[in-house]
Amino acid sequence: MRALIAGWAGTGKSTIAAALQARGLPALDSDEVPGLSAWRNLKTDEVVEIDYGLPIDFERLGWHWSPAVMDKVLVDRPDLFFCGNAGNLWDFVDEFDVFFALTIDEQTQRHRLANRENNIYGKEPSVLEYTLAAQQRFVLRAKQAGAVEIDVTQPIDTVVGEILAAAQEHHHAD
Repeated sequence: MRALIAGWAGTGKSTIAAALQARGLPALDSDEVPGLSAWRNLKTDEVVEIDYGLPIDFERLGWHWSPAVMDKVLVDRPDLFFCGNAGNLWDFVDEFDVFFALTIDEQTQRHRLANRENNIYGKEPSVLEYTLAAQQRFVLRAKQAGAVEIDVTQPIDTVVGEILAAAQEHHHAD
C-alpha cells in the first residue's frame, strides 16, 4: 500500500517520515530523495536557484518533483509512506492508494515556520503569507480529491497512529 502524506511547509512532513522510519516502516521524505525536488521556472521547466531570504515570485517559480525521479521512486516500492509536497503533486496523486492531507491552524503553522532551525523557507514575510494561504487552498483541493485529513497540531505519536490506522482501514477496504 502506497500512501501520500502531504501539506505545505511547517506541517510536519519530515517529522512524520522520521517517526514512521523509526517504527521500521518504509517512509521517505521527498526533500531527501536526490534529484526529486527543485525550484523550477514554470514556463521553461529549468531548475533555478532561490535565495530564501528574498521574496519568491510564485507566479514564475514553483517547487516541483521530477517525473522521471518520481517514477524511479515508485517503481520498486509497492509499500511506501511518501511524505512531501510540490506544485505538481496533483500529477502524482493517482499513483498512491491513499492520500493524507495534513491540516494545521494558521497560528501553529506560523509558529513552526518562525522557529525552524535548519530551514529558512517561510521566514521572509511575503513567502510566509503565501505559504499560509497556499496551505488552506491545498487542504480544500485535497478534500475534493478525497484525502484523509490528519490534524498535525496533535502529538507526533497521535498523528502517526491516525495515519497508520487510516492506512490499515484503507488497505482492508480494497
